[in-house]
Amino acid sequence: MNIDDMVMVSIDDHVVEPRDIFEKHFPKNLM
Repeated sequence: MNIDDMVMVSIDDHVVEPRDIFEKHFPKNLM
């Protein structure tokens, strides 16, 4: 296996979460 043939893939990205996820979907008393 050659290092040049490898592709790095990140599995911990949160691209699909809205910016205001905590403001709209998280109770204020827990923030």
